[in-house]
Amino acid sequence: MSEPHEGATRVLAPVVPSEMPSARAVLRVGTAIVALDGTEPAPVILGSGPACTVRLADTSVSRRHCSVELVADGLRVRDLESTNGTFLNGVRIESAYAPHGASLRFGQTEVFVTLVSGQAEALPAVSAFGGLLGRSTELRRLHPLLRRIAAASLPVLIEGETGTGKEIAAEALHSEGPRREGPFVVLDCTTIPAQLAESELFG
Repeated sequence: MSEPHEGATRVLAPVVPSEMPSARAVLRVGTAIVALDGTEPAPVILGSGPACTVRLADTSVSRRHCSVELVADGLRVRDLESTNGTFLNGVRIESAYAPHGASLRFGQTEVFVTLVSGQAEALPAVSAFGGLLGRSTELRRLHPLLRRIAAASLPVLIEGETGTGKEIAAEALHSEGPRREGPFVVLDCTTIPAQLAESELFG
């Protein structure tokens, strides 16, 4: 039995590489590959629901089953109060860090984790996208995602608190992609009577 000590606790090196802040994570979900590089503006949500980042065709998976996020300490996995649980290397977890080579299981779906160390591209000191200009880490991480979305002809729903710049983001998505060929129309839904909203929006 070791002797007690009065000094500061020694911090053990993590299992993941020390280069983890610039590392990438690759998740293999069946035949699909999900790559994370740490610039994602929010955790990646896995589940069977249509709003998930990675949608799983597994009836034993909850609509919002778990989230994964590449952070300084590694790949953080959180169960989102799923029905059948999230398992890391066979152990049910609520929140944990997945090491290189780990196996995640939710429902009947198994996911394999690969961590790749390397130098990620540094975020610029100031980032601009359309009318969005900012220095915060969150905004600088958001811009690459917005650029990818702007290039795709997909319907986009932007959510957020009042005053967070949703309309500016919508204008930027319109002006920085193929949508700019058409008009940008602002519709204040609070001015439309409830009985006319459906016909006004959808014809």
